[in-house]
Amino acid sequence: MMRTFVSMFVAGLLIFSAWLANADKKIEFVDTSTVYRQCEYTKQGRSPYYGHYGYVITTPENYMVFPRFEDVQKTNELAVFMPCTIAQNVVGPAVYGQLDEALYGVEGVIRMEVQPRMINGIRYDLAMSKKVITQFLQKRGEVFETKEVSLALPAFEIDVTKPVELKILTIEGQKVMYQFTTGQGNDVIDDMIKSLREVNPHDHPGQ
Repeated sequence: MMRTFVSMFVAGLLIFSAWLANADKKIEFVDTSTVYRQCEYTKQGRSPYYGHYGYVITTPENYMVFPRFEDVQKTNELAVFMPCTIAQNVVGPAVYGQLDEALYGVEGVIRMEVQPRMINGIRYDLAMSKKVITQFLQKRGEVFETKEVSLALPAFEIDVTKPVELKILTIEGQKVMYQFTTGQGNDVIDDMIKSLREVNPHDHPGQ
């Protein structure tokens, strides 16, 4: 089951449906030669990842990142951070593979999704995100708890225990919302999110 950070409007109201199940969802992987080059670089230490929306975040040591836009309009930015030991097992160039969230904890995978806060003239915030996300999880019968977290930017954490153990962090930026999803017990994400900096924040679509 793959959950994604997607926004839509129903009857003029913002429905922040971040967790649409889609078993056929694919994650795009790049040429394996690129994987090897980036992994060799990150073996020397952590490296910065510069996102489309004017932010920078540190790629963990011995990790690599697979970025892309999820929509034709190029507004929903996705970046999957994956340990090199896993990424180097991707077979063949331009492989499309499905990554089960149940493996996030085992494999140490971190999924980051970023999208503008302003949609169709309505600006959404952390409180709205928390309300709609928790209502969605409750409707699905998932077991979870919500925590406040102390970061440079406003944020909250949701720890899901059933049906899949996940840690989900939602962060409110100046122009965009960030969401990080990983498995419970993956402490690598803690230093990663603390490194998030908005250096030139904007909400313009990609080219």
